[in-house]
Amino acid sequence: MIDRPARIAPAALATVIVGDQGAPTFRLVAIYSVLHFAVFALLGIGAAFLIRAIGVAPSLLMGAVFGLGVLGAVHYGALLITGTGPLTVLPQLHVLGANLLGGIVMMAYLHHAMRTVGNCKKLLDKMSRRAVSRTTRTGSLADYQAVQFDIADSYIELE
Repeated sequence: MIDRPARIAPAALATVIVGDQGAPTFRLVAIYSVLHFAVFALLGIGAAFLIRAIGVAPSLLMGAVFGLGVLGAVHYGALLITGTGPLTVLPQLHVLGANLLGGIVMMAYLHHAMRTVGNCKKLLDKMSRRAVSRTTRTGSLADYQAVQFDIADSYIELE
């Protein structure tokens, strides 16, 4: 019985958004799911820009604060806008747990992405140093235009 609200939540929230009080349909669940995905995508992009502007690495604590603060505010703001009572759709602990987990997962993903970009920058630096250090019969490997283009293309793709 505990997992029942989680199964009916998309249909119930979609019904509130669309205004149809009929039985949950695939259309309602699809509308809610797309809207939910779009909101989380925008929040993730916003979090990534904020983290880059601040210049700190995402952490689990930042994820907990983001989940409980931002995701909670978005959830209850949406309920306020639609005029739905908070406990008529989902129990409070489900919302807090889901927001906490969502924030932590989002920060873990951003942390992994930042590490990947950092590793790519290190590899690009190694590639550049290798091209300068290697010599051919006619000079340095870095003097060849094809090598310069490849390194420049790699740098552009990374940025």
